[in-house]
Amino acid sequence: MKIQIHAPWEVNATLKTSIKTKLEKLAKYYQRIFDAEVFLKLEDSEKPDGKVLEVRLHLPIKDVFAKATSDTYEKALAKTVGKLEQQLKKRKDKLTNKRAVIGESDR
Repeated sequence: MKIQIHAPWEVNATLKTSIKTKLEKLAKYYQRIFDAEVFLKLEDSEKPDGKVLEVRLHLPIKDVFAKATSDTYEKALAKTVGKLEQQLKKRKDKLTNKRAVIGESDR
């Protein structure tokens, strides 16, 4: 999976590694992830939870998107990955159920 990280500043190596590691683990829920785009933003520097992390996963047919805010990008990443896991599990269940129904109708 190709991972692109977009931010208006230079992202440190530790955060890049963390992002790549967590996103690559999503392949166990859905194997056909083409690539991922990660957007790091600073919503409001005055707010303690103004750090925003958005992820768009490019999949066949329809993309998956999740967004979270927190006081650190690591916490926002954990929240976002949790949301993506739920969406990918749901999508895989739908596909599995459709295939099961189609397989039964062929009999």
